[in-house]
Amino acid sequence: MNKEKLTNLLAGYDELKVSQYVAYCDRLETEKNKEGNPKNGWMKNTTDEQLSEYYKIVDKEGLEFDGKHTFIEKRNNKVSIGYDYQAYKNKMYLAYPESVIDIGIVRESDVYNSWKESGKVYYKHVTGNPFSDEPIKGAYCVIKNKRGEFLTELSYAEIEKHRKKASYDSVWIEWLVKMIMKTIIKSAVSVHYQDVFSGMEIIDNENYDLENSLDITVEMKSEIENIATLDELGVYYEKHLGKESEFSYDPPVKAALIKTLTQRKKEIKEGF
Repeated sequence: MNKEKLTNLLAGYDELKVSQYVAYCDRLETEKNKEGNPKNGWMKNTTDEQLSEYYKIVDKEGLEFDGKHTFIEKRNNKVSIGYDYQAYKNKMYLAYPESVIDIGIVRESDVYNSWKESGKVYYKHVTGNPFSDEPIKGAYCVIKNKRGEFLTELSYAEIEKHRKKASYDSVWIEWLVKMIMKTIIKSAVSVHYQDVFSGMEIIDNENYDLENSLDITVEMKSEIENIATLDELGVYYEKHLGKESEFSYDPPVKAALIKTLTQRKKEIKEGF
């Protein structure tokens, strides 16, 4: 990255925000891991023109790159923009400042009830043990503003379907609760505020592949994602799809595994 060139490409935009963005991109490029190697090696293949375009896209949404809620990440063998659940909330507040937004995770011992009456949303969530790691039963998102009152609910089984469609599972493993919160608010706004969030959805949906199969578990999907070499890939293939393997005679799972392994093979060859 050329800091001067990137700054010039963003001439005319807010100077302070641009300088903060350039500094953020510089940190991404120079950050090292524990071994002293570039933590974000993919940045070396990202051009100043691309970085400039990312800034313009986010600026058009009225948001800012803070590296936490709005950030740059590698996805689908390329670099793009990432948003978390708070970025969706921030966008809602820009469109409807009076909004009341509540996102909740319901665990096994919680008591949760909801109902609607004459267009009004009512709900009650009593947590059993807020500090436990009990299994998650589902999630909900309540949005109230001058446009109306809306309640969206997803069971954990429905959340798992969204997770399986994600291109990469590593972020789900590391930030499960945050990803569930993002999934539920994204589901809510895609139905009730599509006109407001269409730009964000176009970018964010790049991290999902609707052709991903629901026939393999998220654990298997994650295992394949973490395969580092072609030799390891071959061992995994033989274990699960070899002549006497568990899934060699299960057509749906076999097809899903072949597709996922083929994609990972391509990524390994391309250095991802």
